[in-house]
Amino acid sequence: MKVKYKVNGKEVTPEEFAKRKTAGIDFTEKAPSRINSEWQEHFCEGSAVHPKDIKAAEAHAAKHGVPTYFDKHGRPQYKSMRHQSAYLKLIGMHNKDGVM
Repeated sequence: MKVKYKVNGKEVTPEEFAKRKTAGIDFTEKAPSRINSEWQEHFCEGSAVHPKDIKAAEAHAAKHGVPTYFDKHGRPQYKSMRHQSAYLKLIGMHNKDGVM
C-alpha cells in the first residue's frame, strides 16, 4: 500500500507536501497553536507574576507543596499539565484544557 499525499483534494509528491506544512500543525515547530502533551514542560503567560514578585511566588508555591520555577519575566515553568493544574488551583485559577 502506497501513501498518497493530497492537498485540497489534489495529489502531490511527498516533497511538495513537506513544503506546504503549516506552522502549528508540524510538531517540529514551536508555534503558538501547538498543543502541548501532558508530559511536556512549558511556560505560561496567563499565570505570570511581576518580575519583582518572583521570589515571593516561588516561596508561596514551595510552602504549599507545588514547587514552581519562574523565569526572569515572571512566567512559571510547569513540568506537566498536572503540575500546572495544581499550581493554578493553589492561586485560585484554572485551565479548561488542563488535567484534573
